[in-house]
Amino acid sequence: MVKKRNEGKNPKLKMKPNYGPVKNRHTFRGSNHSMNPDRPKDGKSTHLRSKATINRLRMYKSFKPIRDKDGTILKAAPFQSWLKSGAVARVEPNRKWFGRWLFEVEKRLKHDHSTCSILGNTRIVGQEQLQKFQENLGKVMRDPFQVVMKQTKLPISLLQEKAKQQRVHVTDTESFEYTFGKKALRKKAKLSCESLEDMTKSIEERSEKYDVAKDRDLQADDRELIRVENPNPLFKAGQSNRVWGELYKVISHLPLTYILRKL
Repeated sequence: MVKKRNEGKNPKLKMKPNYGPVKNRHTFRGSNHSMNPDRPKDGKSTHLRSKATINRLRMYKSFKPIRDKDGTILKAAPFQSWLKSGAVARVEPNRKWFGRWLFEVEKRLKHDHSTCSILGNTRIVGQEQLQKFQENLGKVMRDPFQVVMKQTKLPISLLQEKAKQQRVHVTDTESFEYTFGKKALRKKAKLSCESLEDMTKSIEERSEKYDVAKDRDLQADDRELIRVENPNPLFKAGQSNRVWGELYKVISHLPLTYILRKL
């Protein structure tokens, strides 16, 4: 007796064999495909594409990342470095990020930078070369007969030494024993007047010594000096000191003054 195909509640189906968990591969599988950058190479075959060439061709073909319907990147584009959300990204701690401007400064001032080391596309200045540059720069800045012709946008102010500050005579006015310890007077405020009577006396003395003529803070009354003139600059032509000086020279001439007197 032959059973029909759909007969029964649980028909037997042909199941695929289970070969274990599938590994997540970010690249092609180990095949000899021409677009596989990780394909095995033989030492004899020299005409095959290099890994860089294959990655570049893949970038031309699929230069966009693969996203889902929400816009989340499922697979990054070739030559695109991206991190998961929450990952901490840091810059590599290397001196080459800070040494370029020092080399440019030495190049501008034409100093010897033959001993500078090269790291990638950047040149680094050592401590000895930096001290030498500081000394030479200080000599040029102090010498009135030498001038730096080409000004640079690099931060040269970082190489300048700190300005020598004048000595503050704090210990002469307030000694250590009267600042700290049992004899400290810092808690009491320093006032010019100890009482109200002293303050009134000082005010009376200042009022007696006050002179209005010597007071520079008063605003002068210039209302009489104000003149109404035409603001057009054409009317101000010929009124410079040079023109007036030439006019006075001509007027002081003897024949002209004689003619004016006759008139």
